[in-house]
Amino acid sequence: MLLKRFSLPSLSLLMTNMSWLLSVEGAAKIARFVTIFAMAAYLSPSDYGLVILCLAIHDIFRLLMRAGSGTQVIQCEQQKLKSFAKNAATIQWALCITLAVVQFTTAPLFAEFYQKPEASEL
Repeated sequence: MLLKRFSLPSLSLLMTNMSWLLSVEGAAKIARFVTIFAMAAYLSPSDYGLVILCLAIHDIFRLLMRAGSGTQVIQCEQQKLKSFAKNAATIQWALCITLAVVQFTTAPLFAEFYQKPEASEL
């Protein structure tokens, strides 16, 4: 039933796009796996934990941003593109500045909690 809705060229295009997407995601996961093991071999346990924490936070923000302003820019009409792009850039800058302020203000708290004063230094 579902296949009847798609013509052969659109189904072919869908399968091609899905295979590229799966290939890219697979390559990214393999690269992440190799990177994690290389870091585990060369970093101290505390440095490794810090890097893994940063990667986890990065993944959370990346997940949140996928449904954000970038998607709206891609989906908008041509007449509204300039306005959407300006809004997306403003939102991105606001998010980055907010994140930097949060990191600078919470770094001493985390450094004290983990008893690592060097973690809060610039």
